[in-house]
Amino acid sequence: WVSPFGANLYLSFAWQFDELPPGFTALGMVAEIAAVRALRKTGVQGTDVKWPNDLIADDRKLGGILVDVQGESPNRLRAVIGIGLNVQMPEAASAHIDQAWTDLATLAQGAPPSRNTLAAALLDELFTALDVFSAQGFAAFGDDWRALDRIAGREVVLQQHERRITGTALGVDQDGALLLRSGDGTRRFVSGDISLRLHDAFNN
Repeated sequence: WVSPFGANLYLSFAWQFDELPPGFTALGMVAEIAAVRALRKTGVQGTDVKWPNDLIADDRKLGGILVDVQGESPNRLRAVIGIGLNVQMPEAASAHIDQAWTDLATLAQGAPPSRNTLAAALLDELFTALDVFSAQGFAAFGDDWRALDRIAGREVVLQQHERRITGTALGVDQDGALLLRSGDGTRRFVSGDISLRLHDAFNN
């Protein structure tokens, strides 16, 4: 992540799971939903989610989520959720970014919320969301994800190591796995990196 001093927001949030909820692999997706809620609470509109771990606006990357899971027993886990958000990225830093990006300053017309305000809102929404997730699993967030999903119905390329699969994204299942329709039919994927096909990106 390009990280010029004092420009963006990065935080880590730890959560203990005594029992694994249904759809536990969608934990990062729940964190994405919580982040969008926090942004809306601070006055930032127009943000969406991209499977499995990106926050986007106008098809440009705004932020990302990474989850590190540490196991203490078969069902007792500690998860550390890392969140990075572009708040006010200096233009000079863009030379080091190899994909389309945006920041909160752009979305908020030059007046983004402060990083302290953002951090407080993110922590508040994460506490709320993970409390629900622990009790009900990803099913409690299915409608939220569908409302924010920027790639559903679009032509995408899924990259898995050296493997590239082109198809139409059909949303996610009850466990948060991506449903992708290609020449081989519809399959589910639990990991990978998604990009929009060029003709789709240029026509939207």
